[in-house]
Amino acid sequence: MRNFLILIVALFIGIAELNAQCQISGNLIDSGKEAVAYGNVFIEGVDSQIKVGVLTDDKGYFCLKNIRKGAYNLTVSMMGFETYSTQVTLTDDDLNVILPDIAMQTSNTNLAEVIVTGTAHVSQIKPSSIKYKTSSLISESGGTAGDILKNMPSVAMGGSPGHNRDIRFRGLGNAYTKVLINGRESGLSGNNRETVLDQIPAASISYIEIIAVPGSEYQSEGINGIVNIVLKDNLNYGLHGKVEAMAGNHDGQAGGISLSNKTEKLNLFANYDFLRRNVPKPKDKLKTDLKDGQITQIENSYEYEDKSFTNHNLRTGFDYYFKPKTKFTGEYIFGYQLEDKDKSLDFTRTDASGKFKSRGQELKTEYKPNEYHQVFSALEHTFSNQAKFSVNASYQIDEQKKTDEKATYVLTRAGKWANFQPALENKNEKQKGEKLLWNANITKLKLAKNLLTFGYSGELDNRTFNNTTDKFSYKDTSWTKSSNGFDNFKVTETTHAFYVSDEYNVRFLKLKTGLRFEATQTVGNAETTSLEGDKSYGLLLPSASATFNIDKTQYITLNFGRRIRRPGFKDLNPFTEQKEPTKISKGNPALKPEKAWAYEVGYLKNFDKFNVGANLFYRDITDVI
Repeated sequence: MRNFLILIVALFIGIAELNAQCQISGNLIDSGKEAVAYGNVFIEGVDSQIKVGVLTDDKGYFCLKNIRKGAYNLTVSMMGFETYSTQVTLTDDDLNVILPDIAMQTSNTNLAEVIVTGTAHVSQIKPSSIKYKTSSLISESGGTAGDILKNMPSVAMGGSPGHNRDIRFRGLGNAYTKVLINGRESGLSGNNRETVLDQIPAASISYIEIIAVPGSEYQSEGINGIVNIVLKDNLNYGLHGKVEAMAGNHDGQAGGISLSNKTEKLNLFANYDFLRRNVPKPKDKLKTDLKDGQITQIENSYEYEDKSFTNHNLRTGFDYYFKPKTKFTGEYIFGYQLEDKDKSLDFTRTDASGKFKSRGQELKTEYKPNEYHQVFSALEHTFSNQAKFSVNASYQIDEQKKTDEKATYVLTRAGKWANFQPALENKNEKQKGEKLLWNANITKLKLAKNLLTFGYSGELDNRTFNNTTDKFSYKDTSWTKSSNGFDNFKVTETTHAFYVSDEYNVRFLKLKTGLRFEATQTVGNAETTSLEGDKSYGLLLPSASATFNIDKTQYITLNFGRRIRRPGFKDLNPFTEQKEPTKISKGNPALKPEKAWAYEVGYLKNFDKFNVGANLFYRDITDVI
């Protein structure tokens, strides 16, 4: 890792020395503080014949080079916006001018959509989505994506206190909300298709967008909507870097290093983040067993868990511009999390009258390393009418292991060891995943007053499980290996999807309709038995939204769409798993996905210093797993 970082630093510095500095640079944004891509920027000498022009890149930034000193008129023009002009002067003392953000004003007098932009944590509200910026949040430093999400309205996080693992939006479980990173699948997911959010460092996040009823261009999963986590981009020209280190309570540590170098043709970036956190968790438990309505046993126990987790996250890549509107992107992401847990459980059992029956102590050590690698590439071209063609693919592998060592002691009523031969049991779990995704689409294709989007995407997902249990025998002083019921189960899932959407604006009304068709085949089998499942299904997933702008400060919106929740890998596993005497689970490889119709109606009123809104949503879910 150290040699790799040194190589990256040397590469960045070498390329920086080969490129001339920007002399006039800046950034175009709209009223919602979003980048204005591919705007025309040119300068003309006040007392000379010099004329130089460039296009802003896809992030709204421009860079003008090789300009002599003097006074210039700078003009910015872009279809749909008012022309912007200002004067710039280069002198011997100031040959490099960085302009403040240039806010472009729309030239369209017809109101197509009310967008509320704020300066607090909620940075933008649109009729179908809400966007949260992270720069002003305390948890942005030294935290994770889960630390940020748990502070958002209608969002709860799964996991133990201090360990915000997966999202539970609007009261439904973790598998009902789809999480995307930069609009695409993330690298590491759990057994229930949930995204492990505490792997993502908060410092690398630009903003988080919650889309309640996604359009047809999004994947079908996510009955309760989609959370899109957008990572920070390298925006400024030239060579830049940042190093930070933090310390917190419970021996918490965090830090990171980032490097970027941007020229007209090439944008290089690399970010490494580290986080360590300790999470102690005490718990009192009282369990009562009944038979035929009569109490047979009462168990009183105290549990103490001391857990730590350590994250390493590396993201590096490049953007290469063949032409100003043609870009090739390559990216590599590596993530590693080590979860280390020590747990002690002391329990006492009595009968209904309080008479002592037994007492015991259970000591458990859990070691859980998770690792993933992801490679992504994309080619994008934007046409003169702002339509965009994009083709991309990603390949990711992950491996999750778990070693669980348990010793159970029999104690006397006074709490002494009854013998020195505790019951010893070791469990080993291994889960491997391999996923290939590809996508090709054309967006914002203008046809009369319509904006069309259509495309094709595919996904191939392989996942295997292997769990064994070892028990120690004092009789022959040996370990006996056996399967605990999850032995060598494999799932292969292939999905092909075609989608189209149409957006139409007319004065105060915005309409968007879409249709997505998905064909999926899932094959599950177990090597040790004849158990298997093979199923194919196709789904039509329509969506529609209508936004009526009452005036420039308020709107009413209606949305509906069909969404699904595919069964998780443990849902499909046909073997029986018994975690506790009273907790038994068994999957079914023939399961098909849950299906839901999502309905929403909302209203928003924007005042000078605050907003007031209301939203009603309804989910009609069938084939519940």
